[in-house]
Amino acid sequence: WRLPALARRGGRLRLGAAVDCLVFASLALCAVSGLMVSATVLPAVGLFSPGYFFWDPLHSFSAKLLLAALLVHAFLHWRGLRAK
Repeated sequence: WRLPALARRGGRLRLGAAVDCLVFASLALCAVSGLMVSATVLPAVGLFSPGYFFWDPLHSFSAKLLLAALLVHAFLHWRGLRAK
């Protein structure tokens, strides 16, 4: 129901939905890559993750993307944040 509603609305609502999706995706990627990079979580359950050279840059990139998306999200909701 949300996608047809977004198609009828203006650009600011679409931008907000896109930023929300970006925040969710980057948070999920940051969490998964953080678990894969972790030196204590995976060995504790008996797993080993090769590919540190893949997961570490991915974790760093997704964390920076998450912070940038959260800043844009806060900017889009600034009036509501200041009112309360």
